[in-house]
Amino acid sequence: MQKKEPKTSYSFAFYIYKKGQAEAVAKSKYTPFDTNQVKLSEGGEYRVKVFVKHNETNKITTKISQPIQKTQVSDI
Repeated sequence: MQKKEPKTSYSFAFYIYKKGQAEAVAKSKYTPFDTNQVKLSEGGEYRVKVFVKHNETNKITTKISQPIQKTQVSDI
């Protein structure tokens, strides 16, 4: 069984993409935290691309989330 490396061996960055737009609507810098909060100003479908960097080797792995729906609620 392989020994799991502590999270401190890694840094994380997050890019948020809105459906239909090629450029990320939000980007974070690399941090030691594996979570991130972003305030989205528009409703729509979004995906999150996570970059995981090993701090010793600088090897980067990416993963893209399933679509996330942000719904705008407004008073009628």
